[in-house]
Amino acid sequence: MHAAPRVFVSYAYDSPAHRTDVHRLSELLRISGVDVRLDDYDTGERHDWSAWMIDQITNADYVIVVGSPAYRKAGDGGGPASRNRGVQHEAAVLRDRLYADRPTWTRKLLPVVLPGNTLDDIPLFLLPYVGSHYNVPELTSSGIEALLRAITGQPAHPAPSLGPVPTLGARTGTGPTRTGLPVRSRKTWLAIAATAVPVLVLVGVVLARWAASGPPAAAGPPATTTGNPPTTTSAITTTSSPAPPTTTTAVVRVRWQGTLQLGGYGGPGGGWFLDYVPPTPAVTGDVFYSNLNEIDSNNSIVAWNQQQAPTENQCATLLNTQLGHHTFDAVDGNSACFSTNDNRVGFLTVTATSGPNDLNPTISVSALVWQKP
Repeated sequence: MHAAPRVFVSYAYDSPAHRTDVHRLSELLRISGVDVRLDDYDTGERHDWSAWMIDQITNADYVIVVGSPAYRKAGDGGGPASRNRGVQHEAAVLRDRLYADRPTWTRKLLPVVLPGNTLDDIPLFLLPYVGSHYNVPELTSSGIEALLRAITGQPAHPAPSLGPVPTLGARTGTGPTRTGLPVRSRKTWLAIAATAVPVLVLVGVVLARWAASGPPAAAGPPATTTGNPPTTTSAITTTSSPAPPTTTTAVVRVRWQGTLQLGGYGGPGGGWFLDYVPPTPAVTGDVFYSNLNEIDSNNSIVAWNQQQAPTENQCATLLNTQLGHHTFDAVDGNSACFSTNDNRVGFLTVTATSGPNDLNPTISVSALVWQKP
């Protein structure tokens, strides 16, 4: 029987909700046979926490680094030295281990993104965009599957077993081929083409002369003289142009639609991730409260200045032509197009804002997110 893999969880105390999510992740892993080590599990007696942490990191089979804004600052060496001292110390030790033995610690360090966080919350020394990371879309047994497979060495798509190399005998044929026709056949076709081209040219000349002179006139009855001028009848030719092809525009269905409240924490924050149905709350997110009468986005948000609501294609075009916009002035009745972390497109309209003296400022919006085309 294989020993249970030992895993140390390194995380920052961003908020009570974040700490609860870390506990839930640890619980799901322990239920699945993973020996998770967490600081809160060892608070029953006095410890030298620095020595305890170094022991856990040194003896762990894997170290989970839970990404969050506070961990990103500590891991990148930012923020005041007096805050998150434990995480700053843990991140420094992990950076040192990675520097000393990159092959071993690249395998052992597992960056994890929990619901409500993004890839940008992983510190840069873990290479979030070029290295592997483990997204946990929901704190359930199915949500941790990718992470559990990495810890237990069970890939989702293992390579098939190698079979024996076959013995390939020599091939015999009439000669080399080009684009499927034998050389001998190609020569035959070239001879036929050389004979046919002059004939085709002669036929073309005859047809061109016939078209220029018109077809011979049909014989009719002899003309009669009546003293009256001949009557000329003009033929009116009506040319019918084919109707233009009918263009069918694909209708992009709405993935989610409803009302959101941004803020409400007494300051900046209070946002939403909108790739989930229903959306999940976040400190920041795809849309979030930044300052009074201002909405920010981790992706893109651009004001929509037309009275008629846009289609998904119109919003996508606006976002693609006005890149780099992450802030929107949120005034009652104003609208904006935005993109999500998973490249979906959405549209929102501000329905209410707080006053300048409100101690718990919020912004209410009606929003929708389209399915991907």
